[in-house]
Amino acid sequence: AVPEVRQPYCVIAFVADDAFAALDARAAELCDRRVHEHCYQQRGTRHITLYKKVMLTAIEAAQVHFEAPTALPFDVHLPGYCFQQSAGLYLEVGEGSDRIRALQSSLRGLPPGAQREAHLHVSLYRMRPPHPFTRGVAMQSFGRVRSGPWARPNIRGSVVRIGIKPEG
Repeated sequence: AVPEVRQPYCVIAFVADDAFAALDARAAELCDRRVHEHCYQQRGTRHITLYKKVMLTAIEAAQVHFEAPTALPFDVHLPGYCFQQSAGLYLEVGEGSDRIRALQSSLRGLPPGAQREAHLHVSLYRMRPPHPFTRGVAMQSFGRVRSGPWARPNIRGSVVRIGIKPEG
């Protein structure tokens, strides 16, 4: 028998899309069309990463579990932007981060040395190579979104499910 290959997995907490409707509309208006089409984090995929680049086989990934049942949904507050010098648009996690940290601590079945995501955030836009525009074009688009009425987005979202999946 061929041994199973390890590949990088991530453990993620999915955030419901309904809280983002107004910000999504504004961002689509302000972003360069190419940036929006290429970098937008699609509805249904918005999440907070708990762990990333955890090397597992498919069998090991299926055995990752919580120490105790987890009550879902629960609210998270996404008060403002983070990583402002990066070529992306990300919201920091404020209230609710204690619940996220508790989830990280209660996961079992991860290999020794698995690294928790240190800076909790939700991606709205992410650069994905190859891209048909310069980093400067993307940064200008994200800067326009971060200005005006959306300078402090102050979004209240809801963590609705937890998943583990191969990265990519």
